[in-house]
Amino acid sequence: MPQDLTTLVSSGSINTGTSSSASWNQLTQIERRIVIAVVYEGSPEEARKQMRMSHSTFYRHWSRLKDYYNTLIQEFPKRAVEILISQSMRAAQELGKELDSDNERIRNTAANQILDRTLSREPAETSLKRKITLEEWIDLPSTNTHPL
Repeated sequence: MPQDLTTLVSSGSINTGTSSSASWNQLTQIERRIVIAVVYEGSPEEARKQMRMSHSTFYRHWSRLKDYYNTLIQEFPKRAVEILISQSMRAAQELGKELDSDNERIRNTAANQILDRTLSREPAETSLKRKITLEEWIDLPSTNTHPL
């Protein structure tokens, strides 16, 4: 899966270009691996351990990559919103298909959800919001649509 993150960043799906940080294409292979490892492991030290790199080698690279990493992390929520908005039509279509189900309970639930959403009432089950994992986020299809 680290290759998926590499593809997203290098394809421009995630904009990390700032004047204070290098672009993805300017990073060496080891620097790319470090950034991806920190994203997955959650901290530079855990990434260093996972990569089995010496402290001095890792942090020599990391000092250059901190700004790049911080920019990348800030782009994650924007990208997630873009993806969710682009998939809303598909989700609505899937919910609409449930109205044709042979199961009366499924039809009733779908009808209630559609009415709740179109009448701006939040369904009870959406009050428990689930966080999307990094792996799920990376596996979502890319889109060129922009949020609102």
